[in-house]
Formats: sequence, structure tokens, C-alpha cells
Amino acid sequence: SVRMVDRILSLGIVPIDARDPTHRGTPLGWTVFGSVHRRARGADYVSVVDRLVASGADIRARNGEGLTLVDMARGNVAVQEALRSRGAV
Repeated sequence: SVRMVDRILSLGIVPIDARDPTHRGTPLGWTVFGSVHRRARGADYVSVVDRLVASGADIRARNGEGLTLVDMARGNVAVQEALRSRGAV
């Protein structure tokens, strides 16, 4: 949720582009992945993307397999459009 992201960001405990040790995904990458593969009813993934990018998340980051964020969002057109409008390729 956007409120949870705001809370985590306000605490400053997790670097905005921290990568998990297993899949090498960033918080933005996991948001994008979740928007396709773990889609929660009523979740506003575009707003979470906005918050993370506004906080400095790397919009051009790739996952551990080399996929772009737009590639990972295949299946969620709204998130793909949000990423592209913010500079993702």
C-alpha cells in the first residue's frame, strides 16, 4: 500500500535501490513484479511506482536476469505506461 511505502521511506531504514540477495530485485522492481504476478485487489501500483521514483528509485534498474522494469511489467499496461512516462525504457 502507498501508506506502507510512505512509512518505510520516512524511516529511511532501507536504501531506495537496495537489492534482495536472492533475486537482486529493488523495491521498485518488486512493485512492478507484484503488479503482474501478485496483483492484490484494490492495490494502486502506479501510485507506489510514483512514490518510489519521486524518492529517487532508479527507473532504469534491471533485475538479476537483466530484464527492464517495463519488461517485468508486461501484463500490466497501466504500470508500463507509468514507468515509460517517468523515463523507463
